[in-house]
Amino acid sequence: MSRSSPIALILGGCCCNVYSFEELTRDERFISQAPNLGTTITLCQFVFVSLACLPSQLEGVFLRKPAIPLSKLIFLVILYFATSVLNNSAWRYGISVPIHIVFRSSSTVMSMIVGYVIGGNLYSKHQVMSCVSMTVGTILVILQRQENSDAVSYNHLFFCGVAVLTFASFLGAYMGLYTEKLYQRYGSHWQETQFYTHFLALPTLLFLGPAVFTDLEVIRNSESVFLGLPRGIVLLLVNATTQLVCTSGVNRLASTSSSLTVAVILLARKFVSLAISAYIHGSSFTTQGIVGSIIIVVATIHYAVASKLEKATEQKIKTH
Repeated sequence: MSRSSPIALILGGCCCNVYSFEELTRDERFISQAPNLGTTITLCQFVFVSLACLPSQLEGVFLRKPAIPLSKLIFLVILYFATSVLNNSAWRYGISVPIHIVFRSSSTVMSMIVGYVIGGNLYSKHQVMSCVSMTVGTILVILQRQENSDAVSYNHLFFCGVAVLTFASFLGAYMGLYTEKLYQRYGSHWQETQFYTHFLALPTLLFLGPAVFTDLEVIRNSESVFLGLPRGIVLLLVNATTQLVCTSGVNRLASTSSSLTVAVILLARKFVSLAISAYIHGSSFTTQGIVGSIIIVVATIHYAVASKLEKATEQKIKTH
């Protein structure tokens, strides 16, 4: 399978997904009256993706037996559910979407650490150098001082958000490694994985029903913008639809690539989202933030080129 197709899905779907999420979480009315908005968005995503992927998993009117054992899938669901909820709740701690995007860029280093410590993977000096550079760039961007209205408040709430994102990054890295091992052992059943990671998490999310329904009512009562539909509902529909496109791309890519390569490609996607966010909402980076961003972009290119050259060298050695 060519990587160009899933990468296109990731760049298009994930970037639009982040845009719709930011539009929802920047709305002062939603923030004040819908305190569980992150969980509500997660639930809508999981319901939509489950329904969209259901036909591919049916034999007649029943679900066919999954190729990957259900016990393995349930553990993957727990990891995916926890990561999604933690990432979607970070905005409640005063962490803006741009800072959220940049902080999660450290997932490449987290993937490398988890892969080395838990998975026993070995990495070249170029891969290590690239990931360390990405971390340095991320730190520079996070710690930049802005003078505009979106300036970061470095208080206890902000650092609680950083702790939430750190734990989410660890879980995400471990989930990537776990998925990679599943595909190696049972085959690349990415559609099955996409369906079950969303479908099996629904009972857990439904325990939060009352809070979710309250938030949905607030969103439903927002101003009409398209064909008489409320603005909040339109954004939720866009978010759920692009979540399907985004996860399709990520799962397809994960079925043919290592967890670290997936993390690097997702890093590139995050910076496209960051650029879009800055352009639309007028956010600005300081000189320190710009330098950090450049470091991350250059490090990403270095990783991609070095990995391609090393793979070509390995194949050349095997042919001889």
